[in-house]
Amino acid sequence: MRNMILEKIKNGLNHHYWPKNTAGRTMISKDFVPVVEYQKIIRDITLEIKEKIQEWETLNYLYVIDESGKLIGVASIKEIFRQSPEIKISQVMKKKIISVQPELDQEKVAYLALKNNIKAIPVVDKDNHLLGIVSSDRILSILNKEATEDIYHMAGIFRPEFRIGNILEIPVFKSLKSRIPWLLVGLVGGIIAAWIIGFFEAYLKENLILALFIPIIIYMANAVGMQTQTLFIRDLTIQHDILFKKYFLRQLIICFLISIVLSLGFFLIVLFGWASAYLGLVLAISMLVTIIAAVFFCPTHSFSII
Repeated sequence: MRNMILEKIKNGLNHHYWPKNTAGRTMISKDFVPVVEYQKIIRDITLEIKEKIQEWETLNYLYVIDESGKLIGVASIKEIFRQSPEIKISQVMKKKIISVQPELDQEKVAYLALKNNIKAIPVVDKDNHLLGIVSSDRILSILNKEATEDIYHMAGIFRPEFRIGNILEIPVFKSLKSRIPWLLVGLVGGIIAAWIIGFFEAYLKENLILALFIPIIIYMANAVGMQTQTLFIRDLTIQHDILFKKYFLRQLIICFLISIVLSLGFFLIVLFGWASAYLGLVLAISMLVTIIAAVFFCPTHSFSII
């Protein structure tokens, strides 16, 4: 399959043969970016830039290839115009190249560009033949798209169809379909929680002060759960081959330690503020259990909507 796609691209067919959301699908073909062979001198290159500037879609870097079309170097366009006209591009180019394979997920491409502070990333095949580049404007578009999707995932919105520029163009039913499911789950969860609390109605009447701390426990559990969900979604979108069991165990240990620290602090506040070690212990244990339960739920919730 991969070889068939490469053959079609070499024969002049476009990059839309690559799967969606990959570097190959996102890239600009090498026919529309500055590419020269390594033996050319700066004078000839600057003339070529002036002649073909209208044909190229991007003009940040010059990509240097050998006779077989393999990428061997990259040079900044700005740097080229600062060089002596008689020297070869091979003397100016940087041989340390950051490139990607066409099958790589587009978000990883954008992350790589940010990490290395570069404006565009070349796409090469397994033999290092240049296929095209992912340009700066497409990197920004990817980041915007992925950030928007991450935000919707964190809000519990199913398969967001909000890539339309004008929010008023989104059908009302589609918005409802995307937003309702996890809100219904939250409603059911709230009813179950109220039902459970109902079993302790008599005890709460005798110890009304306990009811005052319920919102604090719920808020802290929600805050820790939201942190875990946010990190999980972000990590999973960047690294799709993540070992879920190992990752979940690590997050569980971290959140367990967080819950211990928060519960201990809660216990001390209640102990000194209300002079009741028993009340502090009950509330601290409640917070500990609630936070751990929230951590168990949030990654499962996130995984189901990605």
